[in-house]
Amino acid sequence: MINKQQQRLKKEAELKENRRRFYHRNIDAMRWCNKEGFTLYAAAQSRNTQMVKVFKQKGEKFLPLSSRLYDQKDPNDVIAYIAAIDAEYERIYNLKKEN
Repeated sequence: MINKQQQRLKKEAELKENRRRFYHRNIDAMRWCNKEGFTLYAAAQSRNTQMVKVFKQKGEKFLPLSSRLYDQKDPNDVIAYIAAIDAEYERIYNLKKEN
């Protein structure tokens, strides 16, 4: 069981990592993925334009990155979805580089 202090420290670490990714994105990974036809983007759901979900797309196939919805009016959520996009670009780039 995780106590309150551990939860707080975990959340602080997540916020710190999100901010690092927001301000220092891996541009090389993003460029490489885009050249390979792999794109990540945040899109609003038709019924609620304030909330967005992150999608990944290769060719005509697209899938949600996760089920998490982000609030576009909350600055921390905007930073979080940009960080999620950056992390996925980096993950794909590293996978393909290893092969």
